[in-house]
Amino acid sequence: MMWRLKVFILLGILLLSPVVLAGRGQPDLVVREIQLNPAEPEPGDRVQLSATIANEGRGDVRQSFDVRFRVDDMTIGRQRVMRLRAGRTVEVQAQWQAVAGEHRITVEVDRPFNRIHESNERNNSREITVTIHHKAAVYSITAEVILTVGESLQTTGELLHLTVGSDIFAAIDQGVEQLEQAQLTLDEAGRKLIQIEEGLPPPLSQDVVITKGQAIGEVFQRMGDSLGTVASALRSFNVNVAVTALRELEAQLNELSRLSFARVQLGRLAEAASYVEEVALTALALQTSFLGSDSSSASDDEAGETTDELIADFQTALGRAGDLIGAVGSGIAGLPATRGICITDAEGQSLVEYHSGETLLIQVYGAVSLMFEVYDPEGRLVARRVVIDDRLRWQGSSLPAGEYFYRLQADRGAGEETDIGRILIS
Repeated sequence: MMWRLKVFILLGILLLSPVVLAGRGQPDLVVREIQLNPAEPEPGDRVQLSATIANEGRGDVRQSFDVRFRVDDMTIGRQRVMRLRAGRTVEVQAQWQAVAGEHRITVEVDRPFNRIHESNERNNSREITVTIHHKAAVYSITAEVILTVGESLQTTGELLHLTVGSDIFAAIDQGVEQLEQAQLTLDEAGRKLIQIEEGLPPPLSQDVVITKGQAIGEVFQRMGDSLGTVASALRSFNVNVAVTALRELEAQLNELSRLSFARVQLGRLAEAASYVEEVALTALALQTSFLGSDSSSASDDEAGETTDELIADFQTALGRAGDLIGAVGSGIAGLPATRGICITDAEGQSLVEYHSGETLLIQVYGAVSLMFEVYDPEGRLVARRVVIDDRLRWQGSSLPAGEYFYRLQADRGAGEETDIGRILIS
């Protein structure tokens, strides 16, 4: 009957999963995430690459399989996993010495021979792109936090726009790819924000931009976990669990909306949360409409019209949530370029290297006074300068080469603005 076909199509659209019921009882090996430690290596750093391998299928993997790490087209590590039960994960590592430039880091499981018979053979690898470069001699950690928050929200918002065209199965594949990319975006941003405190001395690690950035990072990671729960539940066609995860996502967006600081305003995410709730309710209504429909109560044409309206509501609500999340992220990502804080050499040029005794020119447009403090890695205050002006000149002539941290406080009349950063004296 027509309504049975509609049930199948609806579940495909709602669940955004290419896995079919025939795959039950089989394992499904997935590369869930890739991590770098340090998260932002510089050329020459020894980097530990970690990958989380999950068996998201219904059957155990009872034989050994290989996990391969590749950087660009070169294999840099291989590890054997003896077995992996359904629903379990295992973490594997490899070592790599960072080289300047942009690189593709790929982790592959059970490749290239595909010895493990799985329900889905298309999700056995994950790739991320990293750019390795020397950081500027003076760079703003505050700007890095703001940019990470903004760009990750902007990307996530864009990925929540799902399109259902005439080719249902192509649309499902595309939807899966977009949701997985959104999850990866949030996971990576969350990890970066949580680690932003590492290496900062105590006086600066408690600054509001650092503590709020970490709190946002923790919410980002929980949002990523919610998307992971949605994906896992939908692979087994468990709509109720998927809807529960969507409501968790709604709660996380509400929590995020209360973490505004300085000019980073997240309040509009509460409105995005309301659209996520609408998505969850519409998904339940679609499920009820299809599974409860019967030829005795409505004709196929009438049911189709109702379904079309509900599917349109589903896409519209998700798209509106994405629009709001993306708009908030776009506004935040543009802040570093408009903060009016500039640290250069004495001639106003960007600093690739900074040598002891050279002059730093610090300008904050619109400021009436500035205070510039420098701390060593142990948190000792080693320099301070205060001026009643919008620009300040400082020389680190008494400091030996090494890594230092600064706090710049600018009074613009309507309140103070703080910038936290690092100075590397060559």
